[in-house]
Amino acid sequence: MSAKDVINRLTATADDIGPPGRDAECGFGRLNVLKALTADVPLLEGTAQSTPPSSASTTASTAPGYIDPAATTVPPPQAEPEPASSSTPLVLGLVAGLVVAGGLVAALVIRRRRSF
Repeated sequence: MSAKDVINRLTATADDIGPPGRDAECGFGRLNVLKALTADVPLLEGTAQSTPPSSASTTASTAPGYIDPAATTVPPPQAEPEPASSSTPLVLGLVAGLVVAGGLVAALVIRRRRSF
């Protein structure tokens, strides 16, 4: 694929997040790599169709660590789980408040008893 075809594929498959179409704030939108790799986007006019693999590219497929892109599957994106809310700060705040209130009540009681 030519560089122009790659750019066309990326801009054609971007998720539009601003006003419709290209705009100054968001450009063409958010890059969607999965869509760019899987969508059927026609090549631009005047660019050559991809050529069949040559012997040089087939030797790359036998190299150690080579991963065949056609054999790999990309799992669908999953929503991030919401963090579990913790009530520990609330409980500690209530306990601290009760301790302070109890201390104030005790101080007032002791002060009253001394004044009699």
